Amino acid sequence: MKTIFKQILLFLVISTSTVLTLPTDERIRKHGYPVEKHVLQTRDGYVLTLFRIPHPQDAADQNTTRPIAFLQHGLLSSSDCWILNGPGLAIAYMLVEDGYDVWLGNTRGNTYSKRHVNYSPFFQRFWLYDWHEIAMYDVPAMIDYVLYTTGQKSLHYVGHSQGTTVLFVMTSMIPSFNKKIKSAQLLAPVAWMNNIRGPFVDLITPFLGLPNGFVELFGSMEFLPNNMILRALGDQMCKEDSIIQEFCSNVIFLICGWDKNSFNKSLMADIIDTHPAGASVNQVMHFLQEHLSGKFRQFDYGFLRNIVVYGRFTPPEYNLSKVKVPIFLYYGDNDYLSHPVDVHRLMSYLPNLKKAFRVPDKDWNHLDYLWANNVKEMIFDKILENVNAMESLVIKG
Repeated sequence: MKTIFKQILLFLVISTSTVLTLPTDERIRKHGYPVEKHVLQTRDGYVLTLFRIPHPQDAADQNTTRPIAFLQHGLLSSSDCWILNGPGLAIAYMLVEDGYDVWLGNTRGNTYSKRHVNYSPFFQRFWLYDWHEIAMYDVPAMIDYVLYTTGQKSLHYVGHSQGTTVLFVMTSMIPSFNKKIKSAQLLAPVAWMNNIRGPFVDLITPFLGLPNGFVELFGSMEFLPNNMILRALGDQMCKEDSIIQEFCSNVIFLICGWDKNSFNKSLMADIIDTHPAGASVNQVMHFLQEHLSGKFRQFDYGFLRNIVVYGRFTPPEYNLSKVKVPIFLYYGDNDYLSHPVDVHRLMSYLPNLKKAFRVPDKDWNHLDYLWANNVKEMIFDKILENVNAMESLVIKG
């Protein structure tokens, strides 16, 4: 009996392990850049990890002040998403080479931020949050930490998918953060989600899109963690010379949109090693609620609990008229999770929209913003151009 118990315990430890082959900081060093690891605590007790890539020339002079670029990943992702392409191609390194002090955020529950001062991730209480809490606690804490550490007053923000959603929520709910962001470069922006599509969305929306018994049973749990078992299977199935690597690509396309021409298969092993990075089921539920309701609003707990939480039957909507940050949007036609119709609706609510770039590639999908073969020319060069233009305005002002 004791032997069986030990084997079960060992399996649980291995299956929930998030020790990567190469974590973000080691990957950055391997790519030839200096890196710093920073740890902070949010007001509600979650322990987050940030990575900083200072300019190589600043190693000898710690007093050098450079403009800051803060990069925020999307759902089920982590700081790794910004560096997998490697030197000369990854947006994090491009910003460093262009003279920016680059910081990579990690939100609660992912590979690098799976700690709380009171709760273990083995228990449901740890996962009792959605992206509203990430916007209200995690991102503000990380931005304030970066600004305090560097002694600066504002920074440039780059976000992908959920990284755009939390920017909208934070700046609408905590308007003081509008002054702390010089520009927001938002890839695959997500707010209204009426028109999202795809087999994955169609499959899980009936179960997780509305308050029900299924939600009560499986809500506030971890969703798709990165663990050793999944990585081992993925590494064998999805490596570049595997005869079934095509299957791995197709799984991604089913969720994000079909784009075989742009997908960089040489990155598959690194993607599998680092993704999915884990999240709360509630984060997924909140997005599916937006899809069904046709609104951009806070989490729906159901009529009765909404009265307790919000003092009303339905959740409050986010007021985007309070979002004063200079915003640049990047969107595509074949993105299952950020549909052009929804993005156009979003545009009409943003009082300080500077530019909206519609990717000319009709097959561009939700993950092409990170890892497409031509992402540098298609997206990253434009981000640098827009960030530099806004930085010039700040300097002149």
